[in-house]
Amino acid sequence: MLLQLEREIKEREDKLNIAPAIDEGMILQLKTEIADRRNKQRTYVHITRPFLSQGWLDDLTTDANGPALHRLQVVVGTLILGVVFVIGTYRELSMPEFSNTLLALVGIISAGYLGFKFPEKQH
Repeated sequence: MLLQLEREIKEREDKLNIAPAIDEGMILQLKTEIADRRNKQRTYVHITRPFLSQGWLDDLTTDANGPALHRLQVVVGTLILGVVFVIGTYRELSMPEFSNTLLALVGIISAGYLGFKFPEKQH
């Protein structure tokens, strides 16, 4: 979208540079079209700004209100469980069995995430 608008603006600016060959009405129309496309660019950037990536870690651990502990807990819990899984699989060459305590901890982390997720402000 942005590239197309930039290309259209450049095309119209190039036409304006040959101004002696075109009449005043055409010059006014080209300037209006350029202004219109620049307005579309600003609107597009303004609307899409909240959805741009801030980096993978910030995307995972922050919400609309800034850093969120419940999101960080889920990321860290998932990483720890993933490391335990990979090490267990590598050592035993089979699927590791997780203790009931570890599974309960994962459930508590997930419940905490869900509890804080519902009141989270959405864009």
